[in-house]
Amino acid sequence: MASKRQDRVKSLLVLPNANARVERETGLGYFVAHGTTGGTAYAVLSDGTALPLQRDDEHYDVEDLLAGKPLPARKDGKVQLGSAMPNRASAAATLAALKISPAYLSAAGAFPLIASVTLPAKTRLHRFIQSANDARFQQGQLLKGTYLTTPLELVHANSGFAAVGRFALPMPVPACHVLEYELQARTVVKMGTVAPLFGQSGGGVEVCLQSSRPAVLRSSKLIPAY
Repeated sequence: MASKRQDRVKSLLVLPNANARVERETGLGYFVAHGTTGGTAYAVLSDGTALPLQRDDEHYDVEDLLAGKPLPARKDGKVQLGSAMPNRASAAATLAALKISPAYLSAAGAFPLIASVTLPAKTRLHRFIQSANDARFQQGQLLKGTYLTTPLELVHANSGFAAVGRFALPMPVPACHVLEYELQARTVVKMGTVAPLFGQSGGGVEVCLQSSRPAVLRSSKLIPAY
């Protein structure tokens, strides 16, 4: 007889307003947050699609992802989140302590962005996200802790699934919306390489805003998923 876990039709966890409430991102277009129940954590994409990083009998979880199961069509959003993790390194360390599968975390782990740069002139940077609307862009500002990438990455991340691998996103949901922002001179950012994480190769360049900064949305385009 099949187990209750196998019999249950699970739903996809979607938290549409989560990105507007979170203080900062963990990486480009996503954040990882503690759950309000001890020992739980969730990865949340820019469109609110979320992945429980522990066994969850109600929602599609990390075990389902690692087993190669497709994302369910049915959706709901019944989970409360706690604080977001400030960067990939802290997320990797916290999730390792929660005994998340090493196949998902990647043996290489992650490290913080260590290069601090003050932009010498107006600079255009990009965001790859899953939704046309960017919750990190509010009232003409990009919020503190927002992650972007450089124009040279457009050559490598030329499809939504390529962006998933290049920026080591926590779920294989294509990031097909590419937003180009212009930031002012003297904006301070941290910059570095995306390390392998979440079973993805990484290798891209990430830029993180150290404070909320005025920005102009110069363009928005849709790239193919593959």
